[in-house]
Amino acid sequence: MVKVVKFGGSSLASAEQFKKVGNIIRADEDRKYVVPSSTWKRFPEDTKVTDMLYKCYAEAEAGKNIEKSLKAIEERYNEIIKGLGLKLSLKEQFETIKKNFEALAEKIMQLQEVNILMVLSWLTILDMSS
Repeated sequence: MVKVVKFGGSSLASAEQFKKVGNIIRADEDRKYVVPSSTWKRFPEDTKVTDMLYKCYAEAEAGKNIEKSLKAIEERYNEIIKGLGLKLSLKEQFETIKKNFEALAEKIMQLQEVNILMVLSWLTILDMSS
């Protein structure tokens, strides 16, 4: 029987937790497919990575600099990578994320401008005096 397992949240919050997940997966040879979700809080006062991504996107959408927020997310993953003793870099992936956030935020701003133009166009066509 082939099994699909899903891990996320606190089970992927740190290198130690990743190691536990690895042990769980390897403990049953039927576990062939793994579905990961976002990492979560490492301790109660911590911020979930998903919330960090939402914040980063909101900053990009508002035209703010996202460097600091995106760096915090990257550091979270680098901490896990280092804790696992991996020789892995996600720098290129984070550059892509940054470009995508900025491009999407720009498109949203353009869409907002188009919507405003549409409303203004309709206002000039309609007789608003009645």
